[in-house]
Amino acid sequence: MIAALRYEWRRLTTLRSTWWLTAIGAVVTLGLALLIALAIASAGEVSEGDNYQLGAVATQGAAVGGVPLLVAYLFALLGVFCFGHEYRHGMIRATLTAVPSRGAVFAAKVLVTAAAAFLVGAVITLLGAGIALLVLSAIDGEGGTALELALGVGTYTALFALVGLALASLFRNQIASLVVVLVMPTVVEAVIQAVLVFPPAFDDVQFLARYLPFDAGSQLYVQLSPNDALDLLGYDPLGAVGGGLVFAGFTALLLAAAGVLFVRRDA
Repeated sequence: MIAALRYEWRRLTTLRSTWWLTAIGAVVTLGLALLIALAIASAGEVSEGDNYQLGAVATQGAAVGGVPLLVAYLFALLGVFCFGHEYRHGMIRATLTAVPSRGAVFAAKVLVTAAAAFLVGAVITLLGAGIALLVLSAIDGEGGTALELALGVGTYTALFALVGLALASLFRNQIASLVVVLVMPTVVEAVIQAVLVFPPAFDDVQFLARYLPFDAGSQLYVQLSPNDALDLLGYDPLGAVGGGLVFAGFTALLLAAAGVLFVRRDA
């Protein structure tokens, strides 16, 4: 297992796409964080102890709901590339030659990808929170709030990356995996949620909208969501723990299916 972890770490850190996506993600997210902080400061609406602004800046608007968490989507791409590059360029045979244990190879990919995604997601969020505290000095910068945001974003980013990894392993096709991992949360879930929540005909099954995996997982970092306005319609989203468990369970199911097929199928 140690050999598999070393091999996967070397593979991940020697790919140019890893560094390019990480660098682009850091520059874009922190740049957006600075712009949002400056916009809030210029509007003069910062209030003492109001951590909604801190969350909005640290997550580039995602913490207030309705905006995709950019760093999670970037690492979903890296998760796809984890297997996508291997199958696209035929390198999976070299990998299995170097590390013959398929179970160890799969586990190493999961562990290394999750750790890298969690670390980068958490660090970028903490840096964004630092920008908020520097620009919006009126905010009561509670360390717990920034740390909770970082843990929530890091966990969500890690799970999102593992969804991409699992899809790439299942499909063995990089393009198909990229399309699915990007379309599922932004289009498919949005349509299903709208159908379940708004028409009165679906009131009896409206509660199912709470268990849409990506939306449920977003409760790990969302502080003020448009979902709050839907309370009038009877829609009550899960909390951070419940939502996180739903997303983790969904990810675990995908990984289990991908792992079984990876062990059983030919390279």
